[in-house]
Amino acid sequence: MNQKQKSKLTMLLAGLASRYSENELYFEQTEIKARSGNKDAAGKIIKKYDVLTLSLAAQTHKGDMPELLQKLTDMILGYDTAEIIYRERGRQITIIANDKEVKSTFAETPSSMDVKTPDSREYYIKADRAAPLLCEMGILTKDGKIKNDMLRKYSQIDHFIEMADAKLRTLSADREITVVDAACGKSYLSFALNYYMREELKLKCKFIGLDISEKVIEASKESAKRLNYANMSFVKADICEYKAEKTDILISLHACDIATDMAIAFGINSGAKLIMCVPCCHKELLNKFNIGAYEPLKSHGIMKKRLNDIITDALRIMKMEACGYKVTADEYVSPTDTPKNLLITAEYTGKANSKAAASYEEMLKLLQVTPTMEKLIR
Repeated sequence: MNQKQKSKLTMLLAGLASRYSENELYFEQTEIKARSGNKDAAGKIIKKYDVLTLSLAAQTHKGDMPELLQKLTDMILGYDTAEIIYRERGRQITIIANDKEVKSTFAETPSSMDVKTPDSREYYIKADRAAPLLCEMGILTKDGKIKNDMLRKYSQIDHFIEMADAKLRTLSADREITVVDAACGKSYLSFALNYYMREELKLKCKFIGLDISEKVIEASKESAKRLNYANMSFVKADICEYKAEKTDILISLHACDIATDMAIAFGINSGAKLIMCVPCCHKELLNKFNIGAYEPLKSHGIMKKRLNDIITDALRIMKMEACGYKVTADEYVSPTDTPKNLLITAEYTGKANSKAAASYEEMLKLLQVTPTMEKLIR
């Protein structure tokens, strides 16, 4: 190739290096097609386990993206023509180089899957755009069909994101946001929220998933690798003992019984600005709370259980308000999807509420209980 093209090729590839630096988490691969005479050569730049590798013809190199693209420039000049296709999620940049010109084109690359959602609702995690994610989560089959037994899970996760959307849009794109998923389980919510924040809202974020089960933690790590989500980490840890450097957002979906208390306490202790949790089963206070003259209301088991659910979550909300949070409680999905459908959202106001604290203490005395959350909050 004509050496006169080197400066422009160098400039365009330097632009790709800069783009990679800004959008590293979106990078998929770079495909290289070169030709000299009647001989073709093919190559790639791929990333695996945070290691970038350039291969073209019989040569292989490892390094950072600027180094590899500089190396590619020198290699390409040895061919008559070359086509370099840089791919990141949803976008593609193509550079064509030959003796006459060097030019680049930019194109959107929507998913080729034509996925039909189960209802007319406008989903936030769109199945066609997020097909690789939903396939990894087991919600979508490889041929683009939503699995019947995963419809409820898909709906629950998407509704959670719908409820969080307005608050997420107030966040600054100039700083990295740390999200901790307490009792993350299989981390469906973390993966979906990470996708939405990074790829739809273009926010810089880091996710930390915590769970005491080594099995689900290892499974989540493998999923993150397959999706190339380098901004996600998963730690086998007791929520009560884990120390986070920073927590901006605390999320928790269906953490069972006192695990929800642990999650909320972690969020408060670590200074989370936003806490969003959906409690699961409520067992701790079931046979402990006292309602004095109203004890006959507990005479039937199902009524006692429902009262316990309300009392448990009401105390959680009161404690969060006492600690300076503005709290709302909403039904986030239909009871036909799951009876555990209360979403507690708390935003930190920056100032403790002494009036709310007094009311909370009075309620603890009345009910004669000491919830786990009360013991954990510093």
